[in-house]
Amino acid sequence: MTKKKRMAAAIIKEEYGNVPSKAFCHFAEAASGYFRHNKAGFHVDDITWNDLSGDKVYERMDYTKSAAGSEVLYHFLRNTCFDEKELEHRHAIAKAVSEDEKLRTELSLLFMQIGNTGKYSLFDYLDHLELVRTKSNLPQILLDLLYLPVIALLFYAPDIAVTLLFFMICISIMTYFNKKGKISAYLVSFGYILRMIKGAKLLGRKNYKELEKEQKELKECVHRLDGFRRFSGIAMSMNNPFGSSNPLDLFLDYIKMIFHIDIMKFYQMLKVVKAHRQDIERMFYLTGYIDACMSIAFYRASLDKYCVPKLYSDCIQDGGQTGERCKEKVVLEAEAVYHPLLNNPVPNSITIKQGVLLTGSNASGKSTFLKTIAINAILSQSIYTCLADKWNAPFVKTMSSMALKDDVMQGESYFMVEIKALKRILDECPRSDEKVLCIVDEVLRGTNTVERIAAACQIMKTLQKESTICLAATHDMELAELLADKYANYHFEETIENDDIHFRYELKDGPATTRNAIRLLQMLGYQEDITKAAETMAEGFLQNGKWE
Repeated sequence: MTKKKRMAAAIIKEEYGNVPSKAFCHFAEAASGYFRHNKAGFHVDDITWNDLSGDKVYERMDYTKSAAGSEVLYHFLRNTCFDEKELEHRHAIAKAVSEDEKLRTELSLLFMQIGNTGKYSLFDYLDHLELVRTKSNLPQILLDLLYLPVIALLFYAPDIAVTLLFFMICISIMTYFNKKGKISAYLVSFGYILRMIKGAKLLGRKNYKELEKEQKELKECVHRLDGFRRFSGIAMSMNNPFGSSNPLDLFLDYIKMIFHIDIMKFYQMLKVVKAHRQDIERMFYLTGYIDACMSIAFYRASLDKYCVPKLYSDCIQDGGQTGERCKEKVVLEAEAVYHPLLNNPVPNSITIKQGVLLTGSNASGKSTFLKTIAINAILSQSIYTCLADKWNAPFVKTMSSMALKDDVMQGESYFMVEIKALKRILDECPRSDEKVLCIVDEVLRGTNTVERIAAACQIMKTLQKESTICLAATHDMELAELLADKYANYHFEETIENDDIHFRYELKDGPATTRNAIRLLQMLGYQEDITKAAETMAEGFLQNGKWE
């Protein structure tokens, strides 16, 4: 093993069981490339992804070593899986990697050699390559053949021949740099494809039990792309003219500039790319798939605790012996579940048999708990891992309406943005072939109290259907009463000691019994006449039901 590989292996060993190393960071825009180009069916939409700080969650678990790995891992998270066998296969690869340090190091080094594509995804490059017009090499070959009669002319009219040669060489060199300038940018994608082919060939020579399916497909792709790889060094050297002081290399550089052999090779490779784009994309996915599954193993090793979720589509009575479908709602059970981005998270447990309505004071933990459930639902169906002691749940489509903002550019108020976000969930629920896990924070906070409570109550009733599992948070205690027959009430609370508020972030049964908004004003130094008058008004309303 070379010194460079030894250093890389040391970094890999240090990274396993810790947070991801910055040595293998990827460009955020490039990471979403595969997902952007391969959206199919239901996926975690932008609203939900932003609500859950999806990019930060992804960055925390991204241990991939190649661009393909980073993009496929991102795709896992956005295109949640509803196939248990597929999830078990990802788990099997991750498990094999976690149990075998040699395998872990070998594969990591291999994917490091494949490397990154830079700022852009390979799919962005491939899209641009589609715009490059494929040219026949025949005109250039004919021009190159013209040198033969001119060289022959040296024996009969050397003065004329030398003059012709001079002009022909000058024109060739000038047109060479013009053509080269138009196509050299595309060599980045060619370079990555070549590294993928090399990596796939190396993978094919190994005997990895858990990767037999991927290895077989990769071998087929490599075989079909053999024409792309053969003599590719001619085109790839285009970006490095005069890059060596070796006389032979300098001579070869002039040969390329005069006869354009590297440009001709480029167009031949371009034809192969366009003809075999599906094979390139498949190779990209397969290499990225293995790298992403390795990332699952690295991520699991960095966690204090996790579990492999138990997922199901239907509820069967008698342990599935009678075959009778259960008439009760499917239960989601999470034990000691926690949020992946918190340094010292407080685990909570919940068993959901109907909708859940969370109440509690400001900053008590309602939103964080909702995000915890949503994120773990996504992780269960992407990396087959939950940050919990136990996670039993149906396959779900996770959708949320939480961290919304008004859209100044579109001229939409917060309320308009909010009702559109809720409408997309209401539209998905009746047409979905899977359960919809809908997470809503502060239903219709953007409008007046009377209409908010009335509309929110009806929306929440609609969301509590057979096809949905709804968790919502609210400050409106009226909703807790109006929806008591459809939603189980839970709350978070705080304690006040020595003029300071302490949050325990522990989920408790029943609706909230405390409030702290005015208290927080006092603690932040608001004028006493404001806080006292506000407290008096609030107490009067609670007693009489009227504002005075």
